[in-house]
This record gives sequence, structure tokens and C-alpha cells, in this order.
Amino acid sequence: MPYAQPIRRAVALITALVAFGFHGRAQRAAPGTLHERYEQRLARRAEERRRQVQAGLAEARALGKPVLVLVVPEATFFEFDPDVAARSRILSGLLLTQDRDLRAALALLRPIAAKLSELQAILGIAPPPGLPCALLLDPPPEPALGRSATTAVHCTPIAVDGRSADFVASAAATTKDERERQLEFLRTKEREFLTALPQAMAAHGIDRAALARAVESRLSAGEQRAIRNWLDGGAQPEPALLVRAAPWGLQAAEGLPAPSGLALRTAVATAFAQWILAAGVPGARWAGPAYGEACLREPNLPALPDRHLSFHEAL
Repeated sequence: MPYAQPIRRAVALITALVAFGFHGRAQRAAPGTLHERYEQRLARRAEERRRQVQAGLAEARALGKPVLVLVVPEATFFEFDPDVAARSRILSGLLLTQDRDLRAALALLRPIAAKLSELQAILGIAPPPGLPCALLLDPPPEPALGRSATTAVHCTPIAVDGRSADFVASAAATTKDERERQLEFLRTKEREFLTALPQAMAAHGIDRAALARAVESRLSAGEQRAIRNWLDGGAQPEPALLVRAAPWGLQAAEGLPAPSGLALRTAVATAFAQWILAAGVPGARWAGPAYGEACLREPNLPALPDRHLSFHEAL
């Protein structure tokens, strides 16, 4: 049908406008001018993001794990922005990777999503050069979470470029070739993380044996028994506990024969894949297809993954 694509685009636009109208209905009765209400809403959003980032940092400190910071674009006002969409897809592809070794490495860390400006305000970290997709941080000390850090927090950029020209060039993606270029771009970024994350962990000075001891010491007596029973061939713990104890389990796997060690690493990697969707990422939320994506999709056009991280800050 010659009019099929314009009709789908019109439906997508109407869907977005209706959603925007419902979203802002509660704000229309608020006192002040439209500009004042806009500024107030942005301030509330910024404070909510700040609380989420601080909560994620506090959780990492309680777990004794390093922090994997997924670097959020500074301007996330409009979710249709191709650069924001590209960063979302790059970071989602990292967390939802099918690679077992990359999943196991991710289980050693606590992922959060934060803007560089938020890290600077909360921890006093100067923005690193370039445009990295992610950073590694040491678990911040308690005083650092209150605003002014007295001790510098060690920070290591992960060498995966956050620029997204290859993805953005095909942002409209109305043909199979354009969508294939997008998917190949995301596969390339995943391969880059597979190399860059272990290198960054080594450069950051993460001692896996010391990390395993630190995590073990923070588990309750019952949790320690459950993990020891699993390492001895007993029942596998639930995914949340397995991910919490991942440094301990992966360290134990290093000293086992290949089949047994591989089984432990696979269990940790599988647990991470289940846990990350259930636990979420502080500073972001899991979302399905973007507004109108199903309407805009051409027949036989390969689909992007259904789940992605949303950084959307609506009016």
C-alpha cells in the first residue's frame, strides 16, 4: 500500500501526543506559569535521579563490589533523540549480552546509570576525557555519598567510544539494509566491551581474590552456608544471592577441573541475566519498544531487541 508508511507514522505521532497529554494532565492544575511548572518538573526529575544514583552507590558499597557506571547522555529530555536512543541500545546490549564470559565479568560489578555531571556533584569526580560509554569506580566510602568526598574515588574509563554516528545514520531505519547496519553497529560495540571490560578491570587494579573475600564477609551466615553448599555440589541458590556472591563463586571456579569450573561460571552468567532484568539499574529503567516503533516497522524489517534501558525525562 503506497500510503501504509505515512499512516503508520501518523499513528505513531498521535500515540506520542496522547501519551504526552495524559502525562502532563496532573501538572496543569499546578500554580505558576508553564515555564515555572516546566522548571519545577525538571528539578524534581533531577533530584529523583540523584537519589537513585546515590542509592546505587550505597548498594555497591554495602556489597563490597566495584561500580560499573553506564554513562547517560547529559540531555535525555527527548527519547526520540537518535544519540540518546543509540546510547540506550549500546548499554542495553552490554547488560543483555549472550556472551557467558562477559556476563560473568558483569556479575562482579554493580551496574548503575549516571550522568557525568551527577558523578561530579555526588563524588567530586572530574569528567574523563573523550566520550566513554562506561566507567569503573571503587565502592565509594560513606562520607562521599553525602555530597563532599574527602577521599578521591578511583575511576577508570572503559575504552568503548560512546559516539554513535553509525547507529544514528540509520536512525530512521525504514529498509532492511539500514536496520542491518544498526544491528551490526550494536554487535560491534558488544565485541568491544568483551575486550575492553576485562582490560579496564585489570587497569583499575581489581584483585579478584580480595574481592571474593570482601563479598564473602558481607554475606550472612545462612547465605554463606548456601553458597558453600552450592560450591560442594548442592542446590543452586536463587539468582539474587548467586549474583551477590559472584566474586566468591567465580574465584572458587578457578581452582576446579574444567567441567566443574565451567558449570559454576555458566550458573553465575545465567543468574546475572535473570537478575539484571528483575533488579533493574539505578538511574534508568527497563522499557519495551519505543513509542510508535511497532507502527513504523516495515514488513520483514529486522527488529531491535525488545528490552532497552530508558533514560527518558519527560516534561
